[in-house]
Amino acid sequence: MNGLPLDNIPKNIQEPPGPKHKFLGANAYLSFLTDGLSYLSKLHKEYGDIAMLKASGHRIYLIADLKYIDYILVRDPENFTKGPGFQRGKILLGNGILTSEGEFHHSHRRMINPAFTRSRWGHYFAVVRKCVNNLIKEWEERFKVNNEIELHEEMMSLFVEIILNTIFSDDKNSALTKHAGEFMDLFHKLNPLYLLNPEKSLRLPFPSIKKITKAKENLDKEIHKILDKRINENIKRDDVLGIILEAKDEEGKKMTRQELYDEIFTLYMAGIDTSAKVMTWGFYLLEQNKTEAQILRKEVDEIVGKRDIEFEDFEKLVYTRMVLNETMRMYPPVWLLPRTAEKDFYLDDYFVFKGSSIFITPYLLHRNPKYFENPDKFDPERFNAERKKSIKKFSFIPFGAGPRVCIGEGFALLHGAVILSLISRNFKMTLKKGHRIALSSSITLRPKYGIKMHLEKI
Repeated sequence: MNGLPLDNIPKNIQEPPGPKHKFLGANAYLSFLTDGLSYLSKLHKEYGDIAMLKASGHRIYLIADLKYIDYILVRDPENFTKGPGFQRGKILLGNGILTSEGEFHHSHRRMINPAFTRSRWGHYFAVVRKCVNNLIKEWEERFKVNNEIELHEEMMSLFVEIILNTIFSDDKNSALTKHAGEFMDLFHKLNPLYLLNPEKSLRLPFPSIKKITKAKENLDKEIHKILDKRINENIKRDDVLGIILEAKDEEGKKMTRQELYDEIFTLYMAGIDTSAKVMTWGFYLLEQNKTEAQILRKEVDEIVGKRDIEFEDFEKLVYTRMVLNETMRMYPPVWLLPRTAEKDFYLDDYFVFKGSSIFITPYLLHRNPKYFENPDKFDPERFNAERKKSIKKFSFIPFGAGPRVCIGEGFALLHGAVILSLISRNFKMTLKKGHRIALSSSITLRPKYGIKMHLEKI
């Protein structure tokens, strides 16, 4: 692989294989927009680990070769920005670490990083444990009337509580919780048109657009109230917001008010949306695989027993963490890592044009039989101490890779272990008979029709 930028476009260009295009590629654009994961899966199956399609004249390269992923995400990440999709996302998310680029991104990541170091895990553990125990009590009360739940909605609500408490601690209030929950419920149901052009879609007279715009305004109002209070009254708290408020860049400058808001809102969005998906799919997989569910409950019984879970239990819950990793292998919440080429370059003999889109798809990588034996089988043991040694680098990237790897990776595994342990110890879940399970690959990988479960108290 050359990977070197080109000053002149060569005369004889070799491009990766790909489908023939109809209607100037508009059909490809529509196929990706309506069901992107299925369409990219079809391309990968037909054309292999590097394929190219033209969607309305725009070149898109589907990359599933590990050495190319290494080059794009790790070895030369500055040549690949997150591209127009994330730039459009700034309309909603602002210029936080999810959407920002270059030195601004690096600087803000360094400022935020202290909030997610391992030394903070014990503090966050207590927050997660309290929120999960509250949910268990709530389920026990509801169980007396109706034992059916929609699992994805329950996990979304749980993480609204966890993330808001983690970020705002004592400043979290009922109005903030209410509006945060309303916004997240509307956000994960956004029409695919938003992915195409959020700026225009947010101006359309659809009831759903009006609702999410109003929900965002309400949420913003509550967040700004807290920021005003913290800043104007110089309040110090030991939470994520408190750490970021005191953070300074290399020149000793703190974030501006707008920068602070953008980062807080980004952490809120990313923390809730992705984490809720992992837990939803985790409980679904355990319901579908009874043997593995029994092994997990046995581990929890032996390590935790009847007492409340403690931070020291986290490292001992080995199988529980294997279940989490296997869940993220089969259902990575971030199913697509898009990049835009900032220069012309080669991938071996293939030429990639500047401005083209690069699609790296963790879902396809994680289910590729070249890298995982029986990839469609739920097998947590593939992450045990011995077998995980054979997992090739960059074939398992649920948190991304390189300098833009998810800042909350460790926190995600911590809260996942607490949630799986406590809920599995208290309830057995059974999928509602006849309920349809399907994937929706709009922004994150969610169950298209939700996941309806019947609870049985253990």
